[in-house]
Amino acid sequence: SLQSWADAANIAFTEITSSQSANITFGNYTLSWNGKPADSQAYAYLPGSGSPSGSTWYNYNVDNIRNPDVMEYGRQTFTHEIGHALGLSHPGNYNAGQGDPSYKDVTYAEDTRQFSIMSYWSEKNTGGDNKGHYASAPLLDDISAIQHLYGANMTTRTGDTIYGFNSNTERDYYTAINSSKALIFSVWDADGNDTFDFSGYSNNQRINLYEQSFSDVGGLKGNVSIAAGVTIENAIGGSGNDVLVGNDIANELHGA
Repeated sequence: SLQSWADAANIAFTEITSSQSANITFGNYTLSWNGKPADSQAYAYLPGSGSPSGSTWYNYNVDNIRNPDVMEYGRQTFTHEIGHALGLSHPGNYNAGQGDPSYKDVTYAEDTRQFSIMSYWSEKNTGGDNKGHYASAPLLDDISAIQHLYGANMTTRTGDTIYGFNSNTERDYYTAINSSKALIFSVWDADGNDTFDFSGYSNNQRINLYEQSFSDVGGLKGNVSIAAGVTIENAIGGSGNDVLVGNDIANELHGA
């Protein structure tokens, strides 16, 4: 989760000793304020001058916190809470435990988990469908927001990078391991001649190479996007009835 934020923006994380002053801290809890087992997932504080600023806390009673697998809620939680510690709030004026907010109350139409890992609301509200899975890394709007605060990391993946099958990203959330395991991600890529390789999927897919666009990959809907300022040159479809949409660069588009 830390690496995913550092890949997108000019942020470096360094582990320090307990005697040093930290900008971001991590802790576990199991009990609530009344001494009973906690029923919350996690919480965090925005940066600031107060003593809790930048601290993130995780409920160790929760199985997905102890085992934060890629594309599952625990991993999403870690990335979300670190986002708070870096200065990102929710896309709207709401918080866990405060009233009963829902997507109908949002002030920002893209306030869903299709656009932002910082959102509380289902991707289905904006036409996506992750089929019960969750992003593990910053999404389209998160990348823009964190780069606004810290600047874009222009050293990230400057070579020829493959996303999906045969991935050389060294990131599990960009790497397809088999045909039954779909992906949820937004690409930040600084340079190179890059490829979406979704050749291992048999689902009907729509692969769109335009920046700030969404693709339907591996049986999910609107689950892959390309961040602003990113160029993906090539796409490889699978064995289904795929639609491949090129951009304004000289693309190589291949079916199965």
